[in-house]
Amino acid sequence: MGFVQGLYTWLGVNTPFDPQARYVTSYILSPTLLLAWRSLISVYTLVTIILAYVFGGPEEFSFLTILSYWGIWGYFTISSIHTASYILSYKRWERATQNDQTSSAKQAEAGQISADQSNQIAKAQSWLSKSFPRPLQFFHALLVSTISTYPLLVTIVFWTILSGGAFYDTRSTWENLSVHAFNLMFTMSDIIIFSRNPMLPWSHCFFTVLLLAMYVGVAYITYAAQGFYPYDFLNQGEHGTGTVSGYIVAIGVGTVISFMIAQFIIFLREYVWSKIQKSGGWG
Repeated sequence: MGFVQGLYTWLGVNTPFDPQARYVTSYILSPTLLLAWRSLISVYTLVTIILAYVFGGPEEFSFLTILSYWGIWGYFTISSIHTASYILSYKRWERATQNDQTSSAKQAEAGQISADQSNQIAKAQSWLSKSFPRPLQFFHALLVSTISTYPLLVTIVFWTILSGGAFYDTRSTWENLSVHAFNLMFTMSDIIIFSRNPMLPWSHCFFTVLLLAMYVGVAYITYAAQGFYPYDFLNQGEHGTGTVSGYIVAIGVGTVISFMIAQFIIFLREYVWSKIQKSGGWG
C-alpha cells in the first residue's frame, strides 16, 4: 500500500468509496422517502439560518452554535443531492438490466455475473461514490463526523451554562429550540433511525477537536475585531487565564466524549440491524 493510499485509508476514504451506498440508503426508508426527509430538514435549517441572520445580524455567525448549524444544513443539503443522484442512477440501472432480467437471475444464482453486468451494478451509485474526487469524499465523511459530534456538545453546553433567557419571548424560544434542541433531534434521527452511515473513522476524532480549537481562535479574533466574546466563559479578563483554559480543555474532552457516544450509537444501530436482517449479516 502506497503512502497516499494509506493516508486516505486513515482518513476514512477507501477505494471504492461507499460501495454499499450506505450514505444514501436507509434500513427503514426507501431512497425516495430518505430524500424527502433530508430535503425537509435542509429547507428548515436554511430558513432558521436566514431568520437568525435577520434577527441577530452578522454577529450570529461568530457563535459555534450557528456555525455547527451551518454544518447540519450542509450535511442534509449535500446528502439530499447525493441521495437524489443515487435514485436516478439506480433507476437507470434498473432500465438497463430489465430486458436481461431472466438471464441475469440465472447467472446470479449460479454465482456468475458478467463484466458488463458488474459495470451496470457499479453505475447504481451516487455522485459521491462514483464521481467525487477523493479529497471531497474525505470532506463529506468528515462532515458526517462533525454533525454526529458537535450537536450533542452544543446542546449540553447551552442548556447547562448558557440558557438564561432562552424562553424570553416567542422568537427567542423558537430560535433556541431550533438551534439548541432540534439540531440534536435532526442529526440523531438521521444517524440512529433513518440512515445507514458507516462507523466514523477514528482519525476524525482528532479533526473534530482540531476544528473546535480553531474555533476558539476565531472567538478571540471576534473579540479583537468586534469587541465581544461569543461566549462569556472565554473572557480571560473576567475569569482569569486558568479558568478559561480549564473551560477550553473541558470542551475539548467533551468533544472526544461526544464523538465516542456517536460512534457507540452507530455501532449499536449496526448491531441491532445485524440481528433484525434475515441474513444476520453486519450492515
